[in-house]
Amino acid sequence: MNEIMKGMKKSIPIALGYFPVAFSFGVLCVSSGLPLGLATFISLTNLTSSGQFAGVQLILSDSTYLEIAITLLLINFRYFLMSLSLSVKYRNAKSRVSLKESSTVGALKSEINVSRSDSISRF
Repeated sequence: MNEIMKGMKKSIPIALGYFPVAFSFGVLCVSSGLPLGLATFISLTNLTSSGQFAGVQLILSDSTYLEIAITLLLINFRYFLMSLSLSVKYRNAKSRVSLKESSTVGALKSEINVSRSDSISRF
């Protein structure tokens, strides 16, 4: 339980930084006339705020699905690099990290864990 509280405490500044970005995305969607369902779907399926903003701009400019996919792939490539920096921390893990765990590497997870000097477990 102590580790959970430490993690929650370390994540407060990052969570506070996400609030204005999420608010701005909502304002963009409303001012662009996107339906609430589409804006919610974009937020639920896209792990990056930069991808959300780029995706909305591409949708509004009538881009093709291929253009949207390639753009978002390039934007999200940075998470691959973040996961590489975290892989060193998982060196002493007792079992392999699952695809689900590795696919959710984001700014919050990497910023908190990269600063640790010890290894991290899967959980």
